[in-house]
Amino acid sequence: MSGVVQVAAMALLGTDGTPVTVEAGSARRLPGIAIVGLPDAALGEAKQRVRHAAAAQGLQLSDRFILVNLQPAELPKHGSGFDLAIALAVLAVSGVVRSERLSNTVHIGELGLDGTVRRPRGLLAAVIAAKTAGFSAVMVPAEGAAEASLVNGMTVIGVATLSAAVTWHRGEIDDATPLSPGEATALQIEATHVHDGQTNGLNHDDRRAVDMSEVIGQQVAIEALTIAAAGRHHVHFVGPPGVVT
Repeated sequence: MSGVVQVAAMALLGTDGTPVTVEAGSARRLPGIAIVGLPDAALGEAKQRVRHAAAAQGLQLSDRFILVNLQPAELPKHGSGFDLAIALAVLAVSGVVRSERLSNTVHIGELGLDGTVRRPRGLLAAVIAAKTAGFSAVMVPAEGAAEASLVNGMTVIGVATLSAAVTWHRGEIDDATPLSPGEATALQIEATHVHDGQTNGLNHDDRRAVDMSEVIGQQVAIEALTIAAAGRHHVHFVGPPGVVT
């Protein structure tokens, strides 16, 4: 595949999100992958995770040099949540993935060396930010699909592996039909789930519907909120999602 491929992702600063376009293009140079656009150390290591994950899933990368640009370039990006978007951009420029839905579906997920897609920190905040930015579909790790589907109006595609993400982007499953784990296995997409996001859940547009009981899975935060509520104290959380100081 020639030209530049664009894949949608989301950068978080605290709980605020900014859309990021992951661009990938190839050149006639020695094979390799480089990432530019102010990545931090963890994000810069994504090229190694992508290469190993693709090989583990039997996905062939281009024998050309691939440059990945995270746009806007002046915005610092951090964390491993860009792995899935970078991998799909690299696979698309290698001719493995169709690019029709890459730019209008936000991709959030960390890659294991075996090709599994893992939940990064701040998943729910990133999905809410994607909704705020005007996106209507998001691809997340299968283990985080139920959490992501709390955001009303979002189509959530949960994928367990990189090959599952490739299968969906190839159009081999219907994104409008919810799949059970059994059906996903039959389609060899390893427990891929699709949620239409239309059930009752967290509506980020109705801030009156949000309460402290929706802080889930952060024991330090829950304890702090309990103490603050008991003493009627003010609360101020500082740090990226998942970190309370």
